[in-house]
Amino acid sequence: MPLCLWTTLLAVVLTWAIFHVSNRKKKSTKLVDTAAQERTRIITFYTIYLRLELTLGYIDFVLKDGRRVHVIERDMSEPVRMMGEFMQPGGRLMLAKLGLQDCLEEIDAQKATGLALYKDGEKAVIPFPVEDNNFPYEPTGRSFHNGRFVQRLRQKASSLPNVKLEEGTVKSLIEENGMIKGVTYKNSSGEETMLFAPLTVVCDGCFSNLRRSVNDNDAEVMSYQVGFISKNCQLEEPGYLHLVMAKPSFTMVYQISSTDVRCSVEILPGKIPSIANGEMTNFLRNTMAPQVPQNLRKIFLKGINEGAQIKVMPLKRMSATLSNKKGVIVLGDAFNMRHPAIASGMMVLLSDILILRRLLQPLEYLGDVNKVSEVIKSFYVIRKPMSATVNTLGNAFSQVLIASTDEAKEAMRQSCYDYLSSGGYGSSGLMALLGGMNPRPLSLIYHLFVVTLSATGQLLYPFPSPLRIWHSVRLFGRKGLARCSLQHLQPLFLWTLLAFVLTWTTYHVTNRRKKATKLADVAVEEIRYGGPDVIIVGAGVGGSALAYALAKDGRRVHVIERDMREPERMMGEFMQPGGRLFLSKLDLQDCLEGIDAQKATGLTLYKDGKEAASPFPVEDNKFPYEPSARMFYNGRFVQRLRQKASSLPNVRLEEGTVRSLIEEKGVIKGVTYKNSLGEESTAFAPLTVVCDGCYSNLRRSLNDNNAEVISYTVGYVSKNCRLEEPEKLHLIMAKPSFTMLYQISSTDVRCAFELFSNYFPSIANGEMASFVKNDLAPQVPPKLRKIFLKGIEEGAKIKVTPAKRMSATLSRKKGVIVLGDAFNMRHPAIASGMMVLLSDILILRRLLKPLRNLGDANKVSEVIKCFYVIRKPMSATVNTLGNAFSQVLVASTDQAKEAMRQGCYDYLSSGGFRTSGMMALFGGMNPRPLSLIYHLFAITLSSIGQLLSPFPSPLRIWHSLRLCGVSLKLLIPHLKAEGVIHMMSPINAAAYCKNYMTATAV
Repeated sequence: MPLCLWTTLLAVVLTWAIFHVSNRKKKSTKLVDTAAQERTRIITFYTIYLRLELTLGYIDFVLKDGRRVHVIERDMSEPVRMMGEFMQPGGRLMLAKLGLQDCLEEIDAQKATGLALYKDGEKAVIPFPVEDNNFPYEPTGRSFHNGRFVQRLRQKASSLPNVKLEEGTVKSLIEENGMIKGVTYKNSSGEETMLFAPLTVVCDGCFSNLRRSVNDNDAEVMSYQVGFISKNCQLEEPGYLHLVMAKPSFTMVYQISSTDVRCSVEILPGKIPSIANGEMTNFLRNTMAPQVPQNLRKIFLKGINEGAQIKVMPLKRMSATLSNKKGVIVLGDAFNMRHPAIASGMMVLLSDILILRRLLQPLEYLGDVNKVSEVIKSFYVIRKPMSATVNTLGNAFSQVLIASTDEAKEAMRQSCYDYLSSGGYGSSGLMALLGGMNPRPLSLIYHLFVVTLSATGQLLYPFPSPLRIWHSVRLFGRKGLARCSLQHLQPLFLWTLLAFVLTWTTYHVTNRRKKATKLADVAVEEIRYGGPDVIIVGAGVGGSALAYALAKDGRRVHVIERDMREPERMMGEFMQPGGRLFLSKLDLQDCLEGIDAQKATGLTLYKDGKEAASPFPVEDNKFPYEPSARMFYNGRFVQRLRQKASSLPNVRLEEGTVRSLIEEKGVIKGVTYKNSLGEESTAFAPLTVVCDGCYSNLRRSLNDNNAEVISYTVGYVSKNCRLEEPEKLHLIMAKPSFTMLYQISSTDVRCAFELFSNYFPSIANGEMASFVKNDLAPQVPPKLRKIFLKGIEEGAKIKVTPAKRMSATLSRKKGVIVLGDAFNMRHPAIASGMMVLLSDILILRRLLKPLRNLGDANKVSEVIKCFYVIRKPMSATVNTLGNAFSQVLVASTDQAKEAMRQGCYDYLSSGGFRTSGMMALFGGMNPRPLSLIYHLFAITLSSIGQLLSPFPSPLRIWHSLRLCGVSLKLLIPHLKAEGVIHMMSPINAAAYCKNYMTATAV
């Protein structure tokens, strides 16, 4: 019986084996026959997880190249996803190149102009670079509901006759001898179906089931993103992606429609709070919300409080690897993933599609697997500049955003914030990388190492102790950013990069020589045939006044101004007596007429309920002009100056945006600018003058001078009212600093006050208006209070201007001069900026007058050096006085500082020589630094006398010594910045007054 059983079993096995082999051969033959019957087409697979890739993956082939495409998608309903909601500027460019830019329309997509970064109560607004970039598209991103965008793409695809869009679930790939022939899938009716094509494209997202059958690449989960939507609300700044550097990692808030805001938080691996039992809600409300800035917190909490659906998404990382099968291409998150902190996944995908389309376009027959394989290998190399930049930046930036108790990591985190918020090349360079506007890995590595070196500097400061050196070494070590940036660069890419660098260097050197020769030829031709002698960048007060002065001397002047409309500025509304003298010497005194300018005879000072009038000195002064000032709307004055300048035949006033200076061998030859028609133009002249204000973009290319923000001036206009004493500038020594009122027209009063960065109420939500009403208004004297409150109660527009300080430094280039706030700034408390500027123009005009040929760069350089010295009596006096007086005006609980503040008030209100001497300095009527130093020490001694009265106790003596220290701190930095010789020499001051402050016109 057992023998029979074994014999029977063996017979069954043999029979089954023969049947199975035979059946398999038949099935293989049937598959080949079925495949032969299928027409040539491309199949794009897709699952619910990455619908965006679905449509982009095939529509590009179809739209331009005539391929027949069969798309299989598991779920055709509108997806509800948390990722893929932000399109960087680089992604929008790729979308336009694919002819799909209209898919961002009609989905309520929101324009994004940059990033708003928050850390430890500080905020930095970092826009995408607009000027001085080679990006050929509008440099803005878009944020939107991902599902709406995907549906628009599907509609666009299905509108084409050679696209078949089918709902179904792909079960597996059909493989034969290492080649993918097609797919088996279950259609919407539940029937198992097979489909064949020469090429199969797999882009089924980060949860791809098909990826594992094509290559051995596995995704690594780095962290989790938790998100929800706050509905029916709008951010104060909807045009920015708001990124909060919180703990344990970042929080992100951005507008995805006109009424909806996406709020998301990164949670690191470990115990994730449960959504079901409310732990996640409590975590968001109690742990994350307090770290969100006030201007975002209400919206962040709105979604939580209204029970918004909370979603969790794993954040994965996976490097790109080629498929080990032929006849198949993998794209999107099924192919390559990086941390989504920089929201650039779609941009890389669109770049891949653009490259792949171009490589496949010449192939008539996609069934030639060897040619297609070569295409895929080329695609893998060509994509690297964009993919390597984004992958490295995304993964490195995500690590930097994680809060840590490790000193080295925290220094890197702080350094990253400081670098992005610093402005200039560093900020614009990183934003160009984030936005896909400059996909150059070498540029990324440069910026990452600069951030690392900056963090190292912070760690080693103020003394490089052994522990600090150790932390600095660790910064470059195992998990440092420097190493992190390199580990994503593959050896193949490094060879490609080396070839690219060598090619670029050769091309750049050759092209630069050609460009230099061409520019030189154009410059010679332009000057020969009536080109300008001088180019002036900026037609504000300085640019317009200088244009008129030089044109009167016979120079041909070309002025380029960004906006010719009447400016609306809060600064430059007070012309001191000294400024009026210089205006008359330039023959521009009539520009103060016809603009409703108001006469000012002095200052009225208020402190602790007391009032003191300090007029400009009328008698016993050597000032050769009427000792009164003028107050006016800055925009009206600027327009009068522009009209006066443009009335001369040798002045050309043009609207345009200067993008850069044209330089050749260290000499500035002219400018490149975009005119009012949007055309890129060049202008050449022997001399270029840059006076484009305190926000100058050109200053950084000429010297290393950086402006320091001291505080902020907040102001508004109270209309249809008049002060009791309209001829006075009313200065109130309030808390935290000064408040100022003055008449800028016969019916309007400017109200302004100073605030500091440690407390700055929001204007948008009404905090600023409440602060003015409740904190400042009670400190304003009753006779001024009604007018002070009038503007606030009538909803006047509140403006904020940073008060900056920057010492003057000479340009390191030849053929260029920098003037105005682009050259030298001081605190605006004494309203003397325009006076210094007009003084500079007067000196410069006098020095340039004897030069026939401004193209002699060496002679012009000598003139500029002389100008720098001659201007010192006026500039050093005003700079020192402005910055010192602004510090004295700040309220303090420090007895020494408060004694100095009281001493200043008493000195100005005492009358006689002290008041007239100080007011002569304020008004620019006596620009002598030694006189200023005398008065400063007189105030100090007077304040010490008050402190020691009635009896010099040890504490009072200590405060007196500290007051001396305060006084020296007010003076010594300026002695150092302006030069001790220039400040102390009475000869320079006497020569200046003789040449520029006499009754004789220049």
